[in-house]
Amino acid sequence: MKKIISIVAVLVFVCTSVFAKKPSVASTSIVISQIYGAGGNPGALYNADYVELHNKSNVAVTLNGYSIQYASPSATGTWSGKSKIPTVTIPAGGYYLIQMSAAGITNGVALPTPDYVSSPTISMSGANARIALVSDTVTLSGCPTTSNIIDLVGYGTATVCSETAPTDTLGVSKAAFRNNNGCDDTNNNFADFSIASPNPRNSLSPIYLCGTVIAAPINDDPCNAIYISSDTVCNFQTFSNIGATASQGIVAPGCANYIGGDVWFYTFVPASGSLNFDTQSGVIRDGGMAIYSGGNCGALNLLACDDDASVNGLMPKIQLNGLTPGDTIWIRFWEYGNDNNGTFGICVNVLPPSNDDPCYATSLNVGNDCNYVDATNANATASLGSPDPGCAGYLGGDVWFTAIVPASGNLYVTTQANVITDGGMALYSGTCNALSLIICDDNSGTGNMPEIYATGLTPGSTIWIRVWENGNNNNGSFRICATNPPIRPACNGNRAAGTSCDNATPVCNFNGYCGNTSASYAPPHYWAELDSAFSLCLGGASLENNSFVKFTANATSALFNVWVYNSQNGDGIQAFFFESAGNCSGAVICHGGYNNSSLFPSALPHTISATNLIIGQTYYLMFDGYAGDVCDYTIEQINSVATLSLSASPDSSICLGQSVQMTANGVVNGSSLLWRVLPYGSDQSSLNTSTGTSVIATPTATTTYQVIASSSTCSYSTSITINVNNCNTFCDSVGIVNNDTTICS
Repeated sequence: MKKIISIVAVLVFVCTSVFAKKPSVASTSIVISQIYGAGGNPGALYNADYVELHNKSNVAVTLNGYSIQYASPSATGTWSGKSKIPTVTIPAGGYYLIQMSAAGITNGVALPTPDYVSSPTISMSGANARIALVSDTVTLSGCPTTSNIIDLVGYGTATVCSETAPTDTLGVSKAAFRNNNGCDDTNNNFADFSIASPNPRNSLSPIYLCGTVIAAPINDDPCNAIYISSDTVCNFQTFSNIGATASQGIVAPGCANYIGGDVWFYTFVPASGSLNFDTQSGVIRDGGMAIYSGGNCGALNLLACDDDASVNGLMPKIQLNGLTPGDTIWIRFWEYGNDNNGTFGICVNVLPPSNDDPCYATSLNVGNDCNYVDATNANATASLGSPDPGCAGYLGGDVWFTAIVPASGNLYVTTQANVITDGGMALYSGTCNALSLIICDDNSGTGNMPEIYATGLTPGSTIWIRVWENGNNNNGSFRICATNPPIRPACNGNRAAGTSCDNATPVCNFNGYCGNTSASYAPPHYWAELDSAFSLCLGGASLENNSFVKFTANATSALFNVWVYNSQNGDGIQAFFFESAGNCSGAVICHGGYNNSSLFPSALPHTISATNLIIGQTYYLMFDGYAGDVCDYTIEQINSVATLSLSASPDSSICLGQSVQMTANGVVNGSSLLWRVLPYGSDQSSLNTSTGTSVIATPTATTTYQVIASSSTCSYSTSITINVNNCNTFCDSVGIVNNDTTICS
C-alpha cells in the first residue's frame, strides 16, 4: 500500500499542559513497546503498519474492552483512528502484535503473523503521529490525560502530544523501540524509546520478563553442546539461543553475519560417513550454521558454513560426505546479526552413501593383488531403473562401484564380511543410466559373501558392480576388491603327494602341480620334531591329513603361487617347507609356510615362499587340510626351484643350411642333460652333440628336439620345434620363441 508520509511543522509555545502524563496506575502492566508507521511505502521493510504491546509485569494481564487509537501530530481535535482489541490475555513478559494498516502488495515483506488485524484498518503516518492504548472505546480528543489512558506514545519530533517529549522521527527503515525489550517506562517517550530497524514481535516470540537476568543456555559453549542423534529422516527439534553469548577461542564461522549469540550441538558420524544438517525458522527467521570437527571441544576445525541453503526460508542447511565414521561433529548455530534471537528447529539425519546410485559409483583400482577397500551400504536406497539382479534376496539397499576391464579381459571381484555377513553382488555393462546385467552371485565367496570371476570381457570397458545385503535387514560395512588375477595353470598330470616323508613325491616341475588334501591322508604321518616345528613355525597349527612332496633348490629362496579351491569346509589348507636332518626323522628346520589359506579368495593365488635354502639340496613341502578340510590346490612356480625350459638363438634371419643354437634353462647343478631328435629313433645327425647345456642344430626340415634333465631325485624333459623353410630369397623374419622357433618364414 502506498502512503504519503505526512510531516507537519507546528510552531508551539511550550506549555506544560500540552504534554500528557500517563496515570501511574497503569505504568506497571501493558505498554506500547514498538511502533512502525511506514509499512507498504516505497522502500519500506514491511508491507503494513504495526503497533506492538508488551506485558512488562510479572503476571498475566487480560485486555477486555480495550482499544488502540491513533491521531495526527497535532494536539487538537478528535483522534482519527480507533479499533477495539479483542479480549486477550497477555502472559507475563509476553508480546502482542497489532497490524494497523492493510497489507501492501508491492513494498516490504509480510509481518510475522499478527495477533490482531485492526478493524477498521488504520493507516499511520510514517514519521510523526500519536498512538494510545485505552482501557475503553471512548474516542480520545486533544492531548488526553484521563485515567483510561493505559499508555501514550508520541513519535516524531513534530508531534506535540506525548509523555514528556516525543521520540525521534520514524521512516521506512525506522521503528520506535521501547528500551530494554519493552521494559523501560519513565513517562518520557524520548528517554524510553530508541530508533532502530523494525523487528515486530508477536505472541509466539520469546517472553521477556522485565527486571529478570536471562541466563545463557546450557549449550552456550561447545564443551556443553547438546547431543542430537542422526536419524534416518530429518526430525526437527526446537531449541532457543535466548541469552547466548559469543563463543571464545573457536575459529570464526565466516558466514551469515556472525556476531555472537551462538549455541552448540554435537553428533557422531555414522558408518556411511555422510550427514545432513538442516534448520527451520521459529522466532529466528534468518540463521547461520557452521560444522566443526575435532576430538577436543576446545580445539575445533571448521568444515563448512552456511547462510540460506535450507528450503525453510532464510535458514541454513549443510550436507557433508566423506566424514570419518565414529568421529564427533560439532554444530554451531546463531541468528543472522544477533538481533532477533529466539526459537528455531534443527535436525541431523544420515545421508545415503555417496555411491548409492550407479552414476556416482566408487571407482575400484584393478591390480594384480587383492587390495580390499572399506565400504558400507548403511542407509543406502534401492536403485531405480537398473535391471533387477535376480539373486541373493535383493530388496534394495545397494551401493555401486566401477572397475575398468584389464587387457586380459578377466575381472575378479570379491567381498569380505564385516557388519554384512550375507551379501549379494551383480556385474553390469553399459552406461550408468542404461545398464545390462552380466552375472549375479550370492555365496561363492568366503562364508555367505559373494565373489565373481568374469572372463571374456572387453578390455578397457567399464563394469558396474552392485553390492547389497541379502534381505536388506542387516546393512553396514563390508570390504571389496577387484583384481586381474593370474590364470590358474592346468594340471600337469603329476603324481599325487606321498603319504609320508620317506615316500615324498619328487617334484621336478611345479608349474601346474595339482593335489588334494584328501581324507585318505588321515591319520597324519609325523614324528615329534616335525609336529613341534610345524606348530611353532605356523603359529599353533595342528596336523590332520598331511601329505609330502620334495624338490631340489637351485637358489637360496623359492617363490610359489598356490590356488586353493573346492574347499569342503571353507577352512583351506596349510603348507610347510622344511628340511630333515635325519632323512625324515630327528631334527626339523622350518623354511617357511602359511596357515589357513581360506582367508584368501579362491580365484586368487596365495604367494608363499621358502627361504634360507642351499642350492642343490633337497627340501620337503608338506600340505595339510586346515582342521581336516578337504581342498584342491594347484601350484605355480615363480622362481628358484629346479625346472627345465628351452630357447633357441640367434633371433635373426636363418635360411636352409644355416644353424640354430638351443639352450636348456633352469638346470639344477648335478643334473645330466641328454638331447635327441623326436620321434624316438630319428636320425640324430642334425645335432653337433647330444649332451651339454647348449647344442647346435642344423635341421634340413622342420624338426622337434627334446632335452632330458636327470638328477638323483627325478628326471624331466621339454621340447622345442624348429621350423625350416626352403628359402630362395633373403630370409627376413625369424620369430624366435621359447618352444617353437621358425628359421626363415
